[in-house]
Amino acid sequence: VAGPWLFTVIALALINLIASAHVPAELLEGFRLFIVYAFAISLIATAPIVLVATRLVGDAMYLRAFYWIRPLFVAALLFAGGTAVLTSVLFYVLAFSLPEHLVVAGASCSGLVGLIWVGLAFCGIVRDYRGITVGFLAGLCVSVLGAVLAARSNAGLVGMIWAFDA
Repeated sequence: VAGPWLFTVIALALINLIASAHVPAELLEGFRLFIVYAFAISLIATAPIVLVATRLVGDAMYLRAFYWIRPLFVAALLFAGGTAVLTSVLFYVLAFSLPEHLVVAGASCSGLVGLIWVGLAFCGIVRDYRGITVGFLAGLCVSVLGAVLAARSNAGLVGMIWAFDA
């Protein structure tokens, strides 16, 4: 459970370390806040969906109805991603009154992270711990590279968030 958070903190520290020579500290601080909020909002928004989905997968495995697992995974992805996006949009608009371009970028990040929570849960159910670790680390490496390249090319906060999302 703590692995994604620890890896993300390390990734944010790397981005900060590498990109700090190219962008102002305020921009990096805003970037870190968006990523942390994306992880927190998506985890809170998707937790009930993931709990129900994992229970249903457990039932399917017990009944040896393995053909249920793939549709449950797709449904959980759709509901979790949508819920994370909607929750983050409401949060960013109502709590912070952010401009549209930041709301869209932040909501996209929250939605993507919501998909990650579902993927991690399903991989955990089938005990694919290597897949969880390698997949998450590979994705995070791409995110770090994207965010650093965006910072170096002066893409600004929104550009860094989109590059991290990619």
